[in-house]
Amino acid sequence: MTGLQAVAPTWDSVDFGPVSERVDRIERLIAHAQDKRVEAAQRVSVARRARENAARERADTERWLGEVRADRQARRRDAADRAGPLLDAGVADSVSAGRRRRLMFFDADFCMVSDPASITTALLDAAIALGRADRGNIQLFDPDRGGLRIAAQQGFESEFLNFFDVVDDDRSACGMALAQLRTVQVEDVTRAAVFDGGPARDVVLGAGVRAVRSIPLVDDELGLIGVMSVHYGRPHRPAQVEQNILAVVAAAGARRLAHPPR
Repeated sequence: MTGLQAVAPTWDSVDFGPVSERVDRIERLIAHAQDKRVEAAQRVSVARRARENAARERADTERWLGEVRADRQARRRDAADRAGPLLDAGVADSVSAGRRRRLMFFDADFCMVSDPASITTALLDAAIALGRADRGNIQLFDPDRGGLRIAAQQGFESEFLNFFDVVDDDRSACGMALAQLRTVQVEDVTRAAVFDGGPARDVVLGAGVRAVRSIPLVDDELGLIGVMSVHYGRPHRPAQVEQNILAVVAAAGARRLAHPPR
């Protein structure tokens, strides 16, 4: 026969170009979808951990506040027991007047106080009570002196008060908080580098202080207002919930000092 002979196609002769491109594109889409699924799973995992951490922090805060309330109730009962003889002696007016001057930070009356002395006293009361500290002070920034001056204090005597009457350097916890505009934690005064190079360490130790936490009081509009410091008679590092509470108290106090009611 002289007709054309049929030739069977081979793999080398077949053009798979368009099909191959579509397969590659589909595979890329599948890989991209898998990557997105992995990213979504990671975001869900991060969100779940964040919720769990928030729940733990909330529980820690509630437990801490419960302990603070119980501690304050015990102190009030003790104060009432000690005030009994004074009341019987006919000096009730002087006791009540003194207590009226020491407004509690979260009392409704605090919102009506406008003078800095009452605000700083109430702020310090709250910081010491909520921070379960032994003593403390509030220093306000004096632009004329270029440093901090004590506006309210609890638990300190003349040597400490005279030494820290004006703070204009960074060789103390409050001075570093002023200079760097950040919270300064001193866990042990005897070993803290911030007290190196000056007499502040001896003065602080002489006042019975072994640990300090100094928090700047800052307003968005006015800037630095002062520094709030709480002091402990033992080496101490506040738990995270305590740090959070003190930060909230300091922020609220700064707002009250910057924008008192008229």
